[in-house]
Amino acid sequence: CLPDAPNHKLDTLCRYLDIPLDHHNAASDSHACAELLRQTHLPVLLVHGTGDNFVPCDMSRQAYAACTGEKRLELFEGAGHGVSYLKETERYQKILKEFLDAHTEGGRYQ
Repeated sequence: CLPDAPNHKLDTLCRYLDIPLDHHNAASDSHACAELLRQTHLPVLLVHGTGDNFVPCDMSRQAYAACTGEKRLELFEGAGHGVSYLKETERYQKILKEFLDAHTEGGRYQ
């Protein structure tokens, strides 16, 4: 659900999440993204830096609110776009490990 995401990646994501492909064309706006998340049954982990000037942090907050299944939102204070891992590496790794341990078995969603 990123702005200007290439359609072939959205097609792949929609297939993986078992979301009807007829909705994927609008997935670059936050309302359509929220609608897609309402339709998935998979657990969702959202990680976002509050200093992101490319993708607004509110987009992750809206996505979190839209999720109907198990969800987790982690905000990294002051982290810019794509640098949450660099800002707080140990915390990021801990969050990801907890999420994967809780929702995967042998690297596959449960």
